[in-house]
Amino acid sequence: MIKEKHIAITGTLAFYKREEAFFQIRIRGGIPQDNVTRETDILVVGYYRKNSIHGDKSNKQILAERYICQGIPIRIIGEDDFLYAVWNTALLPEEEEVKREKQPSVDNKTISCEGAL
Repeated sequence: MIKEKHIAITGTLAFYKREEAFFQIRIRGGIPQDNVTRETDILVVGYYRKNSIHGDKSNKQILAERYICQGIPIRIIGEDDFLYAVWNTALLPEEEEVKREKQPSVDNKTISCEGAL
């Protein structure tokens, strides 16, 4: 689920700090990303405080939706789906010892592509 996937995070996660979430992605063979790019496979959406400039969505989510409208297959998921993926993706064999030492829902169907391109 995570292995070899480029994964970006937007907003605040309730379960992990961002660095911890990136660590969980890395030890399962995923590639954490600070920004959404055309290579992004998954965008995890945490809590985002609505503001007057961007409204209900972060810049990363807006960009991911634009890419989706251009045919780039980015999955936008919530924290619950991310946690399910983390807990159901095996650790890389060489990372099992590291994990023991260091262990500390958005739906694409609702995206409107009108005016996004």
